[in-house]
Amino acid sequence: MPTERAEALKRILRGLGVLGAARAARDLVRVLRAWPRNARSRAAGVADGLPLPPTRLILLVSGEPDVAWFLEGGRRAAESIRAALERSGVDLRGLRSILDFGCGCGRVTRSWKGLDAAVHGTDLNPRLVDYLVYALSVFTHLPESLQLPWIGELRRVLRPGPICSSPPTASAISPISPLRSGVGSRRASSW
Repeated sequence: MPTERAEALKRILRGLGVLGAARAARDLVRVLRAWPRNARSRAAGVADGLPLPPTRLILLVSGEPDVAWFLEGGRRAAESIRAALERSGVDLRGLRSILDFGCGCGRVTRSWKGLDAAVHGTDLNPRLVDYLVYALSVFTHLPESLQLPWIGELRRVLRPGPICSSPPTASAISPISPLRSGVGSRRASSW
C-alpha cells in the first residue's frame, strides 16, 4: 500500500536524521511547480485588495501552495463561520471586535476586511503572525489535555459572552457555543 511505503520511507529518513530536510525539499518542489499559476494570480490582483502572503506561508496554512486555493478555502471557511453565527442569532456585522485565534497568515481573517469590527489575530507560529497585519479548527490540533487550559485562558481574557466558532473538543455538539462559564439566557452579540 502507498501509505505503508510512505510511513516506511519516513521512518528511514527520520532514522538518517534527514526527514526535515526531505520535507523542505518536497515543499520547495511544490512551491516551484505552483509558481506559474501563482504568478498569474498575483499579477491579476486580489479582489479584496490585500497583499498575498509568500507562497511558503500559503503552503504552511492551507497544505497547498496554490494562491487560488488559499483564497477560496479562506472564503469558504469565512462563509461557514458567518452561517453558523447567523444560525445562532449573531450578526457578524454587529460585532465590535473579532479575535482570530489561530489566524495563520490571514487566510480567513482577510474576509473580515469590510466589517466595522476591530479584528485581532494570534497564532502560535510567529512567522505567520509577523506576516499578518478565529479559532477555526484550532482546538482539533491540540490534545484534549491542552484544550481545556486554553478554553480557560480564553474565558479569562475575553469580554463576558464571547462566542466560540469552533467546537473546543471532538465531542462538542454545537459549532457555536458560549465560551463563558455557567448557564444563562443572556448572550452578548460581540466579543
